[in-house]
Parts: sequence; structure tokens; C-alpha cells
Amino acid sequence: MPCARRFPADYPHTEATLRLRDHQGLAVADQRALSKQLHAAAAAFAADGAVCAFDLVNACQAFLQERNTHASVHPDEDATVSTAAADSRSLLYA
Repeated sequence: MPCARRFPADYPHTEATLRLRDHQGLAVADQRALSKQLHAAAAAFAADGAVCAFDLVNACQAFLQERNTHASVHPDEDATVSTAAADSRSLLYA
């Protein structure tokens, strides 16, 4: 799942801009929840003036891992979620 990001000139004191793209394998509700979680984290880091790029990637991976763990325990609920974690590595290269 690629994540377009922009770091403003006065980063880390201003929130980084994030936009998730191509969320194949992730339910729309989960994509919205992830986006909301990442934006809240970016705002909190900006309020503290803290650098956060790797923290945001880690938060995304944790979110996807949690969904994959749930999917492996309950495979009949949503088989498409398991592909989302494989796409999380693209966050590092987007």
C-alpha cells in the first residue's frame, strides 16, 4: 500500500501530509481507520516537534499485522486482508 507523503519546510513542527493509495486487499473501513490513525499520530508528533517518518511506517505495519492476525484466526471473515501486509513494505519505497 503506497503512502504518498510530503514533509513541509518547517517539519517536524508542522504535520507531514499523508495519503494512502491503492489499498488493495484492505477493507475500505480499515483503510479509513488506518488513515485516521496515521494522521492523528502525525499531528501528535508535530505538536511535540518530533521526527516521525519511521514511527508512521511502524504504526502502519502494526495496524496491518493486527488485521492479518485476525484474518488468520478467522479466515472465513475476510480472505482479502492477508494481502495488505505484503503491500506494507512499499511504504518504505513509495
